[in-house]
Amino acid sequence: MTAPSRWLSNATPPDCSPQPTTNPTAASQLRKVKVPDSDIGIFTPDEFSQIIHAAPAHLIPLLAISAFAGIRSAEIARLDWSAVDLDRRIIEVRAGQAKTASRRVIPISDNLAAWLAPLRRRGRVVPSWRQHREITTLAKSLGIPWPRNVLRHSFISYRIAIVKSADQVALREPVEKPGPGARRGIFSHG
Repeated sequence: MTAPSRWLSNATPPDCSPQPTTNPTAASQLRKVKVPDSDIGIFTPDEFSQIIHAAPAHLIPLLAISAFAGIRSAEIARLDWSAVDLDRRIIEVRAGQAKTASRRVIPISDNLAAWLAPLRRRGRVVPSWRQHREITTLAKSLGIPWPRNVLRHSFISYRIAIVKSADQVALREPVEKPGPGARRGIFSHG
């Protein structure tokens, strides 16, 4: 019996179960589908450096906040610039904006602050969902593929490499300033 068949058979009270029949049910006709594992795509520092340096100013907030703070694109789309406090070096994602429905305070790293400082910071951080399409088009024009959730996955992967602890990354420990050997493009402005 397949998992959907077992699931559906559990939906019928024991005293109401149908009598055995030779007629197939919809559940018995389901075929198992194997979904292939997909690799998580991340950018190399050079790939991301090419993209962010080629991006027009209106795309910088989405690129920089996604790549250097690891905030989900959908959460950034709900953010107002009032939630980005460069003086206190934090971004506040309110519960109503967060996927997890809980408030988070994300530290702003030196490199993120450097990218955001020259920008006009009024209104919504990402005024239009078209910006997501513009970014993927930009990457493709540079010959760089855009895997699903690539900026968040890149942030998490590089952050784990720096702190050597997935638990600390999950707890959102403050981003430390990278050492002199850090590669430009992912960790630095300019």
